[in-house]
Amino acid sequence: MAFVLSLADWLYQLIDPFLLYPFTIALWLVQVWNQAPFSWLRFFLFLGLYLYGERYWHFIGNGDLILFFLWFPWLNWQQIHLLLFIASGVGIGYYCFLRYIKKRPSDRLPFVPFLSIGLTACLLL
Repeated sequence: MAFVLSLADWLYQLIDPFLLYPFTIALWLVQVWNQAPFSWLRFFLFLGLYLYGERYWHFIGNGDLILFFLWFPWLNWQQIHLLLFIASGVGIGYYCFLRYIKKRPSDRLPFVPFLSIGLTACLLL
């Protein structure tokens, strides 16, 4: 799921709902089948964050907010912090590479690939 959505965000800077929702249903079914811990608190917290962010935040894409809402209830707080720390760090590194090495600043970065790197790292650690 993360790889395909990252590729779509990298190439087109959008999250295709025809990819996102079937992958999400499959992910949630596998998580329920494996009896993974689910946090209703994080679910409603990130639902509120998504609804607020969709309306008032224009510096982050709606696809990123949707992934926060869909992934984070299955992660604990330590994993969420690690994911965001790694994703932000890799994103900043990539931006600096574009800005100072390639001399081609970008006003928009695809953040889903960085979220996917962070998710992979936090699930493997």
